Amino acid sequence: MRGGGLRKGARGKVGGWLVGWAVVFAGVGAGRAVQAEPRPRVVILNADGADAVQREATTRLRAELRAAGFEVVEAQGAQEGARTAQEGARAGSAEESDLARAARVFEGVAAVKVARSRGGASVTLWLREREGRGRTRAVSAQGRSAPSVVAVRAVEELQASQLGVEGGARATEVEAGSAPEEEAARRGEVGAEGAAKPRLGTAAVEGGVGLLLGGGVGPAVGPFLRVSLGAELSGRPGEVLAARVTLAGPAFAPDLAGAVGSVSVRQELALVEVVYSLGALGPLVPRVSVGAGAYHLRAVGDPRSPYEATSGEVWAALVGAGAGVGWSLGERLSVVVDAQVLFAQPRPVVALAGERLGAPGRPSVGGFLGLLVVL
Repeated sequence: MRGGGLRKGARGKVGGWLVGWAVVFAGVGAGRAVQAEPRPRVVILNADGADAVQREATTRLRAELRAAGFEVVEAQGAQEGARTAQEGARAGSAEESDLARAARVFEGVAAVKVARSRGGASVTLWLREREGRGRTRAVSAQGRSAPSVVAVRAVEELQASQLGVEGGARATEVEAGSAPEEEAARRGEVGAEGAAKPRLGTAAVEGGVGLLLGGGVGPAVGPFLRVSLGAELSGRPGEVLAARVTLAGPAFAPDLAGAVGSVSVRQELALVEVVYSLGALGPLVPRVSVGAGAYHLRAVGDPRSPYEATSGEVWAALVGAGAGVGWSLGERLSVVVDAQVLFAQPRPVVALAGERLGAPGRPSVGGFLGLLVVL
């Protein structure tokens, strides 16, 4: 009986130990479950009437965020605007931006918004800092790969923000009104009246083939080179005003034939211009220009006997206006084509033995096809 009692007691002790260890393991597992932190939440504020580029950029951004371990919450701009405005009136500042308000209402570490930019797409981010304040950043890219590029750069900015360091993607200019005034002022982008200043120093070089035609002279074909320096206009994202220098020539035209011989003609021109680039229409960027400069023409006669060969040249003031379009091939490269109407004063006249063979410049038309590289 005692032996049997001891065996029962032993079994009881073993059972008690098993139950105890089970409780310990369960407690450890529960502790781990409690200690597991939720994924940081990011709010995507979708724009109403988004085009194909914006939708592609949003899709890629959503995928990149989830792959990086973020929880993604989406809100529609107009639909959620009233809700966030009501929440903001109860708990936030009246000057709070839409992105900051969306991040607070949905308890996110950041809020992002995809928009179109010149020749591509951009993402504006509102990032919650560790001390509770927020800052606004923006990334943009041009060309067909813009949606994927801005998605990757935006996630890099978010990851850098989570680490509490500056860096990640190369930040570009914030769109007007998207950054808090104090943040823009700290970065030197706000003037005395609080308007965002355009970023200066956007330089570009353009080169290719030009064509001149008019007044019976031409078509004359030759190289051209342009150098420009501009700035994005305040309050008009993607619109750029630039100063440009154009050098064209030497341009050679077919010889002008007359009754007693022929004349070969060479032309050059130089213009100082103001160029206005409009906002992007998909991959296309329209632009218009106006300028003034100088025109040079040199003519060499080849008459038959008894006339003697002579040469001459003329300089004239030149004014011109034109329009064109650029096709973006990437963030810094575009194919450009434009046409200009040119007026010269005094008007050059090409004659041989008293016979008038050509008189360009009233007007002449210039066509230009080339590549533009943003420096």
